[in-house]
Amino acid sequence: MTGCETGGSSLLLEKLFLDHLKRLAFIRRARNLGFTVDEVRTLLTLADKRKRPCAEAREVGLRHLNDVRTKIADLMAMEEVLRGMVARCADGTLPDCPLIEALFREPTEDGRRSGLGRGRT
Repeated sequence: MTGCETGGSSLLLEKLFLDHLKRLAFIRRARNLGFTVDEVRTLLTLADKRKRPCAEAREVGLRHLNDVRTKIADLMAMEEVLRGMVARCADGTLPDCPLIEALFREPTEDGRRSGLGRGRT
């Protein structure tokens, strides 16, 4: 092998290495934003297209944003229920723990556990 061939091969390997690092960083950032593996795969496929189909990538992003908003709403509802349960424990000196009692209750038809609202039942 001549020096020229070796230099060309090392430049090609370096480019491939940098391309792989770039893809890995893309995957890591997408996963940190909560994109699923399938969504990341779709986005990478779109990124590999020469004309960068932004409209399709936007649709993937919008679907994910809606999922995130739904999760936030669910978490906020959970926070409200938990806040009420903890508040019912007062200063923690009650003989029967309202939080533990509420967790033992069966869910109602709407999926909530009876007695989890504000105040005592």
